[in-house]
Amino acid sequence: MPTENETKKRNIFRGVQFKFVGLMAVFIAILFGLLNTYPLITSRDLVFSEKESAMTSQASVMASSLSSLEKLSKESVSEVLNLLDMTGLDRIVVTDAGGIAIYDTASKGNLVGLKTGIGAVADALTGKVVFHSRFADGAFASSAATPIMNLDAGRYVDITGNSDSVQTFTFDRDKQMSNIESRICSSYADSSKAKANTKEYIHKMGLDDISAVEKSQALNIDKYFNSNVDDIYKNEYLSPRSPYTTLEIPKQGIGQWCIPKRTAEINDSGLRAKIINDKYDTGIGVSFRSHAIGKNIIYTSLWDNYPDSVVILAKGKAKYACFLLAGSTNNMQSRIDNAIIVATYQDGTKDTLALRNPINWCPLEQEYYVDDLAFWTSPVKPYRVHLGSGIATRDLRKVISVGDIEKSVNGNPDSAEPQFIKDGAAEILKMPLNKEKKLRSFTLRTLSNDVVVGVMAITLQK
Repeated sequence: MPTENETKKRNIFRGVQFKFVGLMAVFIAILFGLLNTYPLITSRDLVFSEKESAMTSQASVMASSLSSLEKLSKESVSEVLNLLDMTGLDRIVVTDAGGIAIYDTASKGNLVGLKTGIGAVADALTGKVVFHSRFADGAFASSAATPIMNLDAGRYVDITGNSDSVQTFTFDRDKQMSNIESRICSSYADSSKAKANTKEYIHKMGLDDISAVEKSQALNIDKYFNSNVDDIYKNEYLSPRSPYTTLEIPKQGIGQWCIPKRTAEINDSGLRAKIINDKYDTGIGVSFRSHAIGKNIIYTSLWDNYPDSVVILAKGKAKYACFLLAGSTNNMQSRIDNAIIVATYQDGTKDTLALRNPINWCPLEQEYYVDDLAFWTSPVKPYRVHLGSGIATRDLRKVISVGDIEKSVNGNPDSAEPQFIKDGAAEILKMPLNKEKKLRSFTLRTLSNDVVVGVMAITLQK
């Protein structure tokens, strides 16, 4: 017979054992619950994430394409969206700044002319990118909305500001450009002198030789023109700018704080004289569409005078895109990307050409001084188009008299001061494309402050 003490010990042991078994049972039940629910939660979140990425991307493409329109209307919006691949979307609504629908693809409950009342739209009108999704009746119902940075009549929202006389603006490169664009710019536009001598770099920077091809297409970009090329130094660039003298350039967009009255006379009469039936033949293997009279360039800038970017719609396939470009750059924008040109294909993929001073982006009014020491550039120069004569060449000195390229410090052949070009000179870059993919658009986006970057013409070589 067990003693009384032995019975107490046995009961205590059984009590602890029961509690341990019970605790393990609860732990196992919780574990099974997690194993059953965690994959479902993860799968749900993954679906939501994929839908958010896909729909916000499509909304951004539409907004970017529509932002280039001078005025949003049912007809102009319809014309742009009909060129885009928007498969998988049940409904597209575009509103004005007040939330009134100006375009709606719905056959029933069409909201054109009415206040939308859609929550996502109201949030997007405050400048936010919005995504909503819910699962009901065995299916997902999702919507995305993004603002179109266009105030109509050619007025654009480029940055957020207020009425304060002194403001600080932060440019977030990662938000302004996709990861693909950032990666390409950093890979192909670095400051390595050794890399600048490679064929791959020269190719990627649009500096390949231009030659005639059997098939080419000069794009009609007339509706995007917002200026004359010779307006560039006639404007007053007042905002946004630094409040500190030594960080400013003169209001005409050229010069330095210690040379406040510098300017340049740009005269494109020679180029316009060579335009016949809206066609400019460069004589080097490519022709561009342009006009003998009227506006002939799309300028972009971080100055408030022009939009910071423009999206130009395109169609078809091409091996190269030749761009006739013109604009400004300064000492402080040396060795950095002043702007980028992004080719977007119908499948959403992109190719990017970085415009970098002094590799492939030149100031309209001057030639670069090169000594292959501190002042070096790529061994292959961009083609320049002399606006005073219409001549296209890689070396202006071979076709223009010495007097037309002047140094600002006379009698000093080693001066690194600007070498001004009488009448100014545009440039031509040959951007490589994926010839197997259909184009959707080209985007010109200015990245650097104090510069103006413009496109005068685009010709596709197939």
